[in-house]
Amino acid sequence: MTTLLDEFNRLHAEITDYGEKCIVEFNVWVIPYVQVKALAIFIWIMQVFSILKRESYHYYRRTPVLKQSVKQAVVLYNGLKRRFVNYKIEPVESHWVNVSGLSNIDGCEFLYRENYDFLDNDECEFYDSDSVLKLYYIYNTDETASNNLFTLKLDDIYVYRVIPNKEKIDNMVYNVKSQCRFLTIDYRHPRMQNVIHLNIPEGAYYVDNELFSSAFILRCLSHQPLPYVFGPDYKLTIIDTDVNIVDFKWTDYCVMTERGYKMVKV
Repeated sequence: MTTLLDEFNRLHAEITDYGEKCIVEFNVWVIPYVQVKALAIFIWIMQVFSILKRESYHYYRRTPVLKQSVKQAVVLYNGLKRRFVNYKIEPVESHWVNVSGLSNIDGCEFLYRENYDFLDNDECEFYDSDSVLKLYYIYNTDETASNNLFTLKLDDIYVYRVIPNKEKIDNMVYNVKSQCRFLTIDYRHPRMQNVIHLNIPEGAYYVDNELFSSAFILRCLSHQPLPYVFGPDYKLTIIDTDVNIVDFKWTDYCVMTERGYKMVKV
């Protein structure tokens, strides 16, 4: 004879079995669907953000009043920030050359060093590819140096080159925009628990710029506020606008092209 307790146990078993089946179905069908949709939404948001960033930059360059106002605000902001922060900040001047690099200490620690030279604003108005090439050769003369980075800033354009470079260069294109953008740039090191998200200026996306060398990465790390560990074991992971995921290591850097970039070994 079936008792009330037996009926309760039977119902409990049926409910438990049904619940387990629902969980299995949820894991098999719902979770993968949500993951795919979430990834698609993330990619769409990053692409929209990249387009908005690029278009706002173009509007900024085409509007002299806005451009001057932003520059004045940046001068004021950087002047105040220099009094309180303990990381490096770029000069507020519009035209300068910087040579930065790594100094190895005790074989395991690396010191970042940089030197700025400021250019005449009137002369920079007439700069062309030949002028930039001559300036590059002036700073590319120390063949004993290694892991150095040549950085030239002309208004909103950045020119990045790995130095020393023993190859002969006859022409230096510096003002042709690349269509490629990097959605994320993440720095990791085995001795760090957290990932550092790096940013590069819009003016870095020009053809022939050489990005993500070891000196370039240390420059980026030195110009941001988070603590970091730097050494040959680091890994830099980028996601580009085609949603390709690429890892850069100590001996890698990339050269920007009109529609993308190419990876180069040092």
